[in-house]
Parts: sequence; C-alpha cells; structure tokens
Amino acid sequence: MIIEARAPTRIDLAGGTLDIWPLNLLVPDPVTVNVAIDLYAVCRLTTGPGSRIRVTSHDRQISGSYSSLRRLDTRKGLELLLEFTRHFSPRSGFTLETACAAPAGSGLGGSSALAVALAKAFGRFCRKPLDRHRLLPLCRDLEAGVIRIPTGSQDYLAALHGGWNAIHYPPGGPWVERLQINPRALVDRLILCYTGRSRASARSNWDIFRNCVDGDTGSLNALRGIAAAASEMRQALIAGNWKATAAAMEREWGCRRRLSPTVGMGRVEPLLRAARRAGAAAGKPCGAGGGGCVLLICDPARRKRVVEAVSRAGGRIIDFRVAGRGVRINSLDGTPPPLV
Repeated sequence: MIIEARAPTRIDLAGGTLDIWPLNLLVPDPVTVNVAIDLYAVCRLTTGPGSRIRVTSHDRQISGSYSSLRRLDTRKGLELLLEFTRHFSPRSGFTLETACAAPAGSGLGGSSALAVALAKAFGRFCRKPLDRHRLLPLCRDLEAGVIRIPTGSQDYLAALHGGWNAIHYPPGGPWVERLQINPRALVDRLILCYTGRSRASARSNWDIFRNCVDGDTGSLNALRGIAAAASEMRQALIAGNWKATAAAMEREWGCRRRLSPTVGMGRVEPLLRAARRAGAAAGKPCGAGGGGCVLLICDPARRKRVVEAVSRAGGRIIDFRVAGRGVRINSLDGTPPPLV
C-alpha cells in the first residue's frame, strides 16, 4: 500500500503573529489574511515488511533507518517526521518519504504544511482518520513540541482549506472566512522573492511573544497596528482595491518592524529598497519577518522592472499559483514517480 498526501504552503499578506495564542486575545478583532499556494509539502508512506522503519527527507537530504519504533532516535533534520511516527505508532514497518517545494526557512509555512500532510497520511495508514477540527490542534502541538516555541494556526488552516482566507480569532478558537478573490486580479500584482537566507523565526516569534505577554507598551501598540492593518487588508481584497491592499501591507510592515530587532534581518531591507526604487507599491517579509521570502505588490506594467531589480539585488523569484484546494490524499498503485 502506498499513501500520498500533499498540502499547500501559504503567503501571509497581513496579520501574521496574531494566530499565536494568547496574542490574539490582546488586540481587538484579530484577523490573519493569507493565500494558499502551489508549493506543496508532500508525504508518502509505503508499507514495508516486518517492523523496520525507513525515513527520508528528500529536500533536506537526510535519511534514517530503524529496526522498530523503540529504536527511533532524535536525528537532526528528521525530528518532525519522527515525532509524528511516535504519535501514530504504526504496528507494521513502512517507508516514509517527504519533500517540500518551498525553500527551508522561507517563511511560507512549509513545516506546518508538512505536518498536515503527515497527519493525513498517518491517519489513513493507521486507520485513524482525523477531521479538520482534530487535525489542527494535533499538528500544532506536535510541531510545538519539536521546535520548542509557541506555534500559531494560520499555516495549518491554509494547508487544510486552500484558497484565500481571512482567519478570525475569537475566544474559543479560530474560524476561517473564505474570501472570493479573482484568481488573477491580485496574483498578477504579487511577486514572491526568496532572499536566499533562512528566517530567524524562533527568535523573532519568541521576542514578540515574550514582550507582548509581559505587557510591553510598544510591542502591544505595534500588535494592535498589525491587527488594524490586517482588517484593512481583508476589506481591500474583498473590494478588489489593490491600492488599498498595498497601503495595508505597508502599514502592517511598519508595525511589524517595531515588534522585534530580529524582524527585517538579512537581505530583507535591501531587497525591499531595490523593489521600491523600481516601482513596487508595497512589500513585506513572509512569516515572522526574520528573513526567508519577501512579498511585493506592484502594478502589472512595472512587474518586469521590479523583478529585474530584485534579481540584481540577489533575490530569487519564485513562481506560484493559488492553490484552490487544501490537503489532498490518495492511495497509489504501481511504482509512483519520485517525490523530487
């Protein structure tokens, strides 16, 4: 038996960090706006004889082989895969292979999308299927146990639902508002650029979390500004107003820079400056803001010039399309194609 699950990663347009509990309880009307994209995290489980377990992360080029569940270790680079293996504890041997099209540390939620794919694949393999409501807290908690910092929910929800989303965070848990956006109207104006350097998400998120929970006035004011900008982003997208969308993104980035000294590190600021000089209307780093990918908004007529400018500045353009559907799972027959 071969089981394959693939989950989309995401671009966060505004309101990231608000998805981390209890930060969502510290600001009025918290919302995160994101869009799922076709840079997929893929998990493939193949039944094997006996109790031997083989695990391979193709994009990280790391493998491990274990005689049984009791022999699993904590090999660096395989921690998330092994944590899900321990949790589901299959009764038979298997081969687990994973890959993600999003660069590691890109700020596109690759590890969380992979967690969703792992949960879906293991759920079917172990005959313990999970619905969306049970899958979200499981993936969040298992990943938090691996990375040792608080995790949010927006990445998992984008992987589960696909499409354009406004994620709201009232007391009691998040809910997803599916936004009806013309698939080309804004994507023609969006440019995704990889800085070539992994983001420092752990440090950025922990600085932000600690400062806000400790009641730091500057951090809380910045968080409120992010919430207001995300609400403006949602309204602008619904109205199809790209100028207001760009303004909301600029406001969000201005507030985010005040949250932690690690935000905007690496090549983020040089790429943003190059893009703006070439005509970009707005830009921000994806994810926590410590590096990884940068998202830009520009008029379609200026797109070529902006792309050339950020490429000269050392950025790598990443092509993408909106992933209209969330995680998908299939049982495969015969010899499947390579994951990468």
